[in-house]
Amino acid sequence: MAFLFIGFIQIGVASNDLDSIRNRFKNAKSENDFQWILNYKVKETDSNIVNTINAYKAVSKSAMAQYVFNPYSKFKYFFDGRDELEETISKNMEVENIFLRSVVQLSIPKFLGYSDEIESDLKFLKENLPNAKVPLDIKKFIIETIVNTGNRDYDLDSLSLLPLN
Repeated sequence: MAFLFIGFIQIGVASNDLDSIRNRFKNAKSENDFQWILNYKVKETDSNIVNTINAYKAVSKSAMAQYVFNPYSKFKYFFDGRDELEETISKNMEVENIFLRSVVQLSIPKFLGYSDEIESDLKFLKENLPNAKVPLDIKKFIIETIVNTGNRDYDLDSLSLLPLN
């Protein structure tokens, strides 16, 4: 089961923890990279930043499914990560968390049944990304990453037309 997971450096609030997680996620190419994220000890106390870190950890847990051979283990990693990601989104529905869920849903096989939110997530991003408190280069990266999932079942190219501030 191959996943396309691309992370990024983001949001204006500086946090050593969050920057570390984002940088590692952006460059993740191996099981060790995702395991590093999962094992990272968070020192941050701001609940919004911790929530975003937890979203990265959740996606990293799902990504671990590609490194195990046992089908049960593959499903366990994927679904545990999915459930943790959904929990973070229920606590804070913000652009970065929705972006992470979108990338997962657009990148995985349909038989996993995790695609119910694609349309609403894309709509959320179209409505909220232009004015989100995210640097312009990161907004462009979000769009590029989603478009580059290669999923042609959805109109991903329309994200490229968003007026970004």
